[in-house]
Amino acid sequence: GTRAPRLELRGRDGNIGFAHNKLFFINPGSERPRIVFSSGNLSSGLVTHHENWHFVAPKPNTHFARAHVCLMDGMLSHAGSKKEYGDYVRGCREASGIREEADVRSFFVPGQGGLARQAIIDTFGRSRAAGIAAHRFSDRRLREALLLRLEAPAPPALRIVVDDDVHWAGRGLGLGLNTSEERGYVEALAEAGAEVRYVETNHGTRQLHHNKFVVFDTSAGPAAFVGAGNFTASAFGDNLENFYFVTIPHVAEAMREQHRRLFEELGTPVEALPAVDVLPPSR
Repeated sequence: GTRAPRLELRGRDGNIGFAHNKLFFINPGSERPRIVFSSGNLSSGLVTHHENWHFVAPKPNTHFARAHVCLMDGMLSHAGSKKEYGDYVRGCREASGIREEADVRSFFVPGQGGLARQAIIDTFGRSRAAGIAAHRFSDRRLREALLLRLEAPAPPALRIVVDDDVHWAGRGLGLGLNTSEERGYVEALAEAGAEVRYVETNHGTRQLHHNKFVVFDTSAGPAAFVGAGNFTASAFGDNLENFYFVTIPHVAEAMREQHRRLFEELGTPVEALPAVDVLPPSR
């Protein structure tokens, strides 16, 4: 007979933060699995926010496909605490006996957030240029590592694009989840040499620049770090999240082009932002 859908409510329990994964897994365990991951929630922002979506058709006997079976089983049956979830997913992945692919690595949080953060830091350290697209940007360890590299000899060129809610939060307006501290963090990176631009969105209708990714230009070629989580301490430690480090050339290059478009065509330098917050007239 037909199996009824199974609903499990996760997050905010057993020391786990938000259930923040953004993932579709179609035909798990079959000969034709399909995986979709993104930065976007299933909300009206699905079609109106600035987001990135990724559609993958992995072979079933790859580590990538098997790891997502582990994530699924962990979410359904082993999410009572951060330790339980992290231990289960790690053990499940190891038990697959399949070596992880070099060109697409996955990091599932809780359990692998430190590795995910370190992948960004290490790759930034050997990059000639990098670009960050962020909605939330408050992780202290990541920020401090970027600052150290920018202040060292021969730093990479860094471009950062964020929502203008970050700017207005720093001007004392409480908009969404962004905080005044985040503006200070972004400005500190700008003072260290990063270029920063803001995507002007209509926060009156809750529109967002909701992308969460980093692109890199290295001597080995382009690379991209993408996934569900913001660049916050909770995303790397407490929430249920899925992150990916990708060096597939055409995928990483497409992400670099998307960052270029966000920064150059949609981003506004701080000096060109309005002096006061003025929203479009409501209809």
